[in-house]
Amino acid sequence: MSYSIAAKWKFIVCGLIFAAAFITGSGTSRIFDIENIPVVKYVAVAGKNITLDCPGVNERSLVETLVWRTSHTIAEYINGLPLVSNPRLTLIADNFSLQLSPSISSDTAEYSCLLNDRHSPEAIVDLL
Repeated sequence: MSYSIAAKWKFIVCGLIFAAAFITGSGTSRIFDIENIPVVKYVAVAGKNITLDCPGVNERSLVETLVWRTSHTIAEYINGLPLVSNPRLTLIADNFSLQLSPSISSDTAEYSCLLNDRHSPEAIVDLL
């Protein structure tokens, strides 16, 4: 059987693409493996206090570390101590909720509460 040079190259290229996909696909996450994270919405009234619950955390949760984030870290619980970046913020001790006292328009954002060094939250807290 006689194959043309173009057919041989197509066969080789297809084989290389398959091999590359097989090798890079093992043990790594792919872009289409993104999980769907639920969103919990809160509506704030400027000038009023609002408390954001940390999804997945309650009074019985074992919390070693906890981080509240927007585009940056705004509150943390590390080594048994709450640390906040703003005097208007309070980390509630019994359930690690975040209280904004009072809320202002610039608080509008998506918040995430990350428990014990997790990389993704149970839910996104969307403050409107």
